[in-house]
Amino acid sequence: MERRLFFRAGGLAIALALAAGVQAADDRPADAPLPEATQGGRAEAPPLPPYRSSLDAYRPYRADEPLRAWKEANDEVGRLGGHMGHLTPAAKGGER
Repeated sequence: MERRLFFRAGGLAIALALAAGVQAADDRPADAPLPEATQGGRAEAPPLPPYRSSLDAYRPYRADEPLRAWKEANDEVGRLGGHMGHLTPAAKGGER
C-alpha cells in the first residue's frame, strides 16, 4: 500500500514537472523567423527608455520657508485622509 502511494506521488510529481516545462517553453512557433542579426552577429537590442532620476523633483529644506506648527500640519493630513503619495484621489463625475 505504501509503495503504491509512493509511486503515485512520484508519477504526479513528474507530470507536474513536465507541465511546468511546457508552460515555460518559448511561445514562438518553431518556423518563426529569428530576429535579424546585425554585423556583429547579434540581434539588435531595443532602445532603452530615457533615464529619469527619482530625485529630479526633490525640493531641499530652505531655511527661509516658514515652519508650521506640527499640530496644524497633523490635523490637515488627517482631514485630507493621507499624506504625500497616499492621498485618496477625488472621484470625477461618472467615475467609479
